[in-house]
Amino acid sequence: MIAVPTDGSPEATFKKLENRVSPKGLAAVKRFRVPGLRVGTLDLLFELSDKLQSADSEAEQVVRKIEANYKDLRDDEAYFSANKSDKAEGKASQLSPLLVNESLCSSLDESDQCLGPPSQFLAEFQWDESKFIVELKLKDLAENVSRVCASYGDELRKNWVKYVEVKNALINVIKKDQLD
Repeated sequence: MIAVPTDGSPEATFKKLENRVSPKGLAAVKRFRVPGLRVGTLDLLFELSDKLQSADSEAEQVVRKIEANYKDLRDDEAYFSANKSDKAEGKASQLSPLLVNESLCSSLDESDQCLGPPSQFLAEFQWDESKFIVELKLKDLAENVSRVCASYGDELRKNWVKYVEVKNALINVIKKDQLD
């Protein structure tokens, strides 16, 4: 994912990039739309600077944890696919909704949807205006983003603990089956 400065208008820049990259098959060119936000005054931005740096660090930690968990899920999926057994199928059915090809679905509330793999999420990203109201003051919006990000981190930790419990049980069933 890259960000490029506009050359004239955003549409012209996008077309120019698309015309140069897509025909050569170098990469998929997709728009990543973020609404215009109320910036406020320079004093307000200086005041928010530390809070925004802290929020950025917290968000990056959550994203890095998601990235690590995603890689672990893919590795686990390969392991479990290679070590299938009839006795392990019952335990595997508890684990399969968590595996990458199944969906990676977990929701914090009814409005959340299955996001699929990270590449799909980035390609289909849309700003959720019901959660992040752009008309709010920048300070309030930043606090809201931080709060939601922290709740995603908490939910990720809880779900990962559940996943590891089921995974360990499945590994024990596979090991026992291999000994028999």
